[in-house]
Amino acid sequence: MEAKFDEVFAMFDSDGSGVITCKELKNIIDALKDCGYDKAPVGDTQVAADKILEIANKDADGKITKEEFRKYMEEAIAQS
Repeated sequence: MEAKFDEVFAMFDSDGSGVITCKELKNIIDALKDCGYDKAPVGDTQVAADKILEIANKDADGKITKEEFRKYMEEAIAQS
């Protein structure tokens, strides 16, 4: 499971900086919507990205670390 999280994190972290920015989140949400993914957030993509960042970014530095991403995803999976 660790390798899978790393793989998914790398897809979100498109510039390879080691963190996920709000812009990268927005790009992923836009791509999901463009593909017709029916579970993509509805409405304004920027608002959705800001909300995810607010929830996942525990240290409030404006970026999601790999550990913050893992915790956010584990919580999301547990709630589904």
